Parts: sequence; structure tokens; C-alpha cells
Amino acid sequence: MSKGYHSRSPDEFKKYLQELSGGDKKKNWKQFILFLDVLLLLFVFYLASKALNPGSDIKFQPSERVMIEDVEYYFVRSESMLKDELTYFLFTTTKKEKKLPDRKASLSFVTESGLVCYGIEFTLAEKKIQPNLREYYPINFNRMKKDSLVEECSGIYKTPSFPRSFNTLFKPKSKRIDAVLKIFLEKETKKIILKDANWGYEL
Repeated sequence: MSKGYHSRSPDEFKKYLQELSGGDKKKNWKQFILFLDVLLLLFVFYLASKALNPGSDIKFQPSERVMIEDVEYYFVRSESMLKDELTYFLFTTTKKEKKLPDRKASLSFVTESGLVCYGIEFTLAEKKIQPNLREYYPINFNRMKKDSLVEECSGIYKTPSFPRSFNTLFKPKSKRIDAVLKIFLEKETKKIILKDANWGYEL
């Protein structure tokens, strides 16, 4: 008779089943550990991606892209926003290693008629950028209150679509306001424009 369940005594059969059950548990435990390892590995890849590309989750429309000495520049508004503070990110990319010197820069919000609603000046610190990696400069500033802006500049704040009041229902559409970032080089000034910029809703 072949060696199988029928050739075993009741005690041997019981022991055989226990061994099979224990083997399945051990196998299931190994599969669970492997699954956790894969999840941890994916999480590490996600963190590394965030570190190399800090703006990858930014959903706002970016500005136009401008080349300055073989380096591409563009900027975008940060998705996170505090009550009184706003952040923009100026991104740089290049195909070869570059060392960027200190440079003066400014960011202003300008209406279609050329009126400057708000402006700040700052310094882009010296930075070494690696090829094919996106580096960035944060630009932080405090938002002005809506009631402190002239009427032509009030469109820098979005108007809630609901609820609509009598005043907002018949109020003429706000004029477009662009964000203009200037980088001051030794012999010229480079301008980067983000069209139809806004500061979100007033909090």
C-alpha cells in the first residue's frame, strides 16, 4: 500500500495534520513579512522622490519657463497656505552641474493696466544645482488684507462662488492680475510671468 493518510495510525494522522497546519502558518507569516517589506520599500521611494522633487505635488498652474545661462527657471504658488502668509517656489533645472551666485530678485503683482498691487524684494542665495534635478528657492511674504487694497487690486483674492450676495452677483468681473518675478543679472533683468495669479480666498 502506498504511503498516505490510510497507511497512518490515528495518532500519526493527527500529528501529520498538525505539521501541515504549522507549515501553513509559517508560510503565511513569511508572506506577511514580505508584504510589509514591499510597503516599506515603496514608502522609502516616495520619501526619496519628495526630497529630490519637492514641488511634485504642487497642483497650481506654473509660470512661463525662462532660460538664464543654460538654467531653466519657473515659479508656482504653493498649495499650502497660512492665514496671513503665502509661499511661492522658484524652481531651477539644468542639464549640467551649475553654481548659481547670489542674485537680487523681486516679485510683484501687477494689474492689466500696469498698477503694482504688491511687491517684495529678496536675494536668491548662492546654490549649486545638479544635472536633471529640480532645485528650488522658497519665496515667503505676508498677504495684505483685502480692504487695504485699492479696488483695481481686489481681484487678487478669489470671490467665493457660494453664497452669492446682491453685491457679488452684479459686481463686474475682476481684472486679471499677473505675478511678475524679476531676476537682476549684471547686465540685464530677466522677467518671468505667472498669468492670472491670485492669493486664494481671504481667510
